[in-house]
Formats: sequence, C-alpha cells, structure tokens
Amino acid sequence: MSDGARDQGLTKGEAMMVTNQYVGNDGGYLGREDWPGGRFSYRTLAEFYPQYCDVEVDLSLYSGTSRVTFIEVLHSVPISDQIKILKGVIERCPPGDADSERSKLLPKIQALIERLETPQLIGVGDLKASSQAVAQALREADTLIKSHGASSAVDRVHTALHGFLESACVENGIDTGNLPSIRALLKKLEQAHPKLSDLGARSQDVTTILNALGTITGALDPIRNNATNAHPTDNLLGEIEAQLVINACRSIYLYLDKKLSE
Repeated sequence: MSDGARDQGLTKGEAMMVTNQYVGNDGGYLGREDWPGGRFSYRTLAEFYPQYCDVEVDLSLYSGTSRVTFIEVLHSVPISDQIKILKGVIERCPPGDADSERSKLLPKIQALIERLETPQLIGVGDLKASSQAVAQALREADTLIKSHGASSAVDRVHTALHGFLESACVENGIDTGNLPSIRALLKKLEQAHPKLSDLGARSQDVTTILNALGTITGALDPIRNNATNAHPTDNLLGEIEAQLVINACRSIYLYLDKKLSE
C-alpha cells in the first residue's frame, strides 16, 4: 500500500489498539478465554477472515504469534478489507456487558469504521499547484463530509476542481476563454500543456484513459447544477453516488497535479 493510502487507512497504533485492547491479549496470544469469542488458534484465525469478513488472507505470508499476525494483517490490507475486518471483529467478539472493557472501546472501533468509510479528499498540503480559492474549497468540502456526509460536499469538490484546472491553465499561459466548463478546461490542458504531450509508455492507452476522464468531467457540471446544494433541490445525490463523484474528482486531481508538477 502506498504512503498516501496508508495515511488514510489504520495506523499501526490503531491496529494494535484493536488487537490488544478490544480482541484481547492473553499471554501474547490473540483473544481472551474469559471474554466472549474466546481465544483464537491459528485454525480459527484462518477461518475468521472468510467466515466473518468475506476476506481472503494467506496467513502463510505472516510470521509470529496469532496476535502479531492479526496486527500485521489488519495494518497491511487495503482499506476496504480493514473495514470488513473491523466489522467482523465486532461480530466475532461481541462487547458483552455494558461495563466490560470491550463495551467501553466499541464506540472507538465504530468511529474507526466510520472514518475508513468516509471518502478521503486530497489534503490542502498535498497539492503542489493549488490556489487559495482551491485550498479553501477543499477545506470546506472536508468539513462538510465529516459533518453531513459526501452528498453535501459535491458542490465544494466541483468548485475546487474547476479552480484547480483554471489555475493550471492560467499559470501556463493557456487561454481559458469566458467561464469555461470543467471539461473545456481539461481539454485545453490536454491540448496545450507541454507535460501532457508525452505520456510515456503506452501513451495511446493512457491518452484513452485521459479522454475518458474528460467524458466524466462532462457530467460534473449538470450534477453540480441539478443534484447538489449549489441550487435548491430535493434531488440530492445519494451518499454512495456522491462518493463516486468525489473519488472521480480525486483521481483527476492527483494525476494532473503530479504530472504537471514533474
């Protein structure tokens, strides 16, 4: 997993907290005999991932006790699998009595799940070529996602992407015309920015993907105008669809910012 993905997933400390404090640590091994769910053997740990999490894990790739193995797996798998494992942990190791150690930790585990399920925006400091307006829009979008969900943030993400593309054009002397759309700005960059003239190995295939991104951006303006808080409407995007839009914008941000800043 890349450093960027790792920053968004569980930290090593969080994986250790889930393992040692919630699942339990009994003499260095995973689980507690006196807690619901009991201790894990290597066999029951191997069965845990497909049975409770719908995740395939090859435990032969890991060494150490069942506790150490569980920490390494939880820390190293993709975020989507981390979410499944945390949910599986709650099912396999129920909290028990209201005063139990697990019951007190359960809100923290649930908060981790919520954080991992929230679409991750680009941090303001991650972009090399961002104006103050773009940075402010991203900060507002991040706040809205955390407080009201992804559906409320699509307008701010749209604003940030539009500002990012427009700044990239202006900084490189590319005429943007009169209030161009996101798709028009992306097309101008493709046609006129020198760093997009050579896309390296498999250039034609990468160009096809970039053109497909242009098609995606063509849908962002009507979505912003008709299905976000930019204008009064009762037809906001659903949460999952809003996450799709935000992640599509994120892909465009990341690729262009890194490519244009090479």
